[in-house]
Amino acid sequence: MFQPFSYPISYKESVGISARYSKKFSGIIVENGEESHEVWDYFVRKLDDNCYPDGRRLEKKACELGYCKTTIVGRGKISQIDCKKFLDLGTEMLKEDPWFTVKGSSY
Repeated sequence: MFQPFSYPISYKESVGISARYSKKFSGIIVENGEESHEVWDYFVRKLDDNCYPDGRRLEKKACELGYCKTTIVGRGKISQIDCKKFLDLGTEMLKEDPWFTVKGSSY
């Protein structure tokens, strides 16, 4: 299964799914002995149970289209997909169903 990882967050943000929102973080950065206060945004998931990441449908669709290569390793598997195809497919699926990559309201 496509486990949650940072790369796909960019297309989720560009589509504007409701399971995530932009949150500001801040902190003190010390670099070469100099302190500076930094603020940055990160597109975080809502903590509601239905917003929990679930890549099974995306992986299934990618495999059906022949985009995904899977290798069995022990009792598990490793899946591989071209990043561009992954982003394009994920964007397309989220435009059709904003809950496609999370547990969602209908899953």
